[in-house]
Amino acid sequence: MRTSEKIWKVSLLVAFFSLLSVPSFSQIRFGAQAGVDIIDHKINSDILNTRNRLGFYLGPKMEASIPFIGLGADLSLLYGLHKYKVTDKVNADYDISDYHYLSIPLNLKKRFSVLGLVGVFFNAGPYGEVKLSGGNVKKASDDFKSRNFKMGLNFGGGVQLFKSFDIGLQFRYKLTDDYADDKPGLGDLTKINDKTWSLNLTYFFK
Repeated sequence: MRTSEKIWKVSLLVAFFSLLSVPSFSQIRFGAQAGVDIIDHKINSDILNTRNRLGFYLGPKMEASIPFIGLGADLSLLYGLHKYKVTDKVNADYDISDYHYLSIPLNLKKRFSVLGLVGVFFNAGPYGEVKLSGGNVKKASDDFKSRNFKMGLNFGGGVQLFKSFDIGLQFRYKLTDDYADDKPGLGDLTKINDKTWSLNLTYFFK
């Protein structure tokens, strides 16, 4: 296990138990989030010509916030899927399998109201991503396995509706490569989908 993976997993455990042990005056809410990627990612080189289809993710979310000042944090466990297709069927000698993953984002969040009419929020923080299956490339006689663990940063914001719904726009920047760079012929695959925009909806149960 790489040092970065160990640090991230320990950090997530500490953050999770910290959220559970927040002061009694803090407000804790549980909910569910679903989202879709809203931009196709193109990779073009002499070897590769692929398009990333719209992916999706969904899963539970926990939010802890301090009343009156609107400052808090949230932690999610999201299942996601990216589907790939090869656009140049004539010249392509490779294939990419659909990628299934678990994402664990941890964000600081600030909520406030605009003229007392509309609730607005901003959030930012790191995320860890654990591969469940797929994401592998088969090129001629070579197989390139995607990494089992990735990490990065996400930033976002949105509006709150009826106190129970958050509609948000999220930008995710990957800090690790999808593939190891110790094999020749990977080309632009080492940087595939390092930036992602997504639109999401969260419903809080209380």
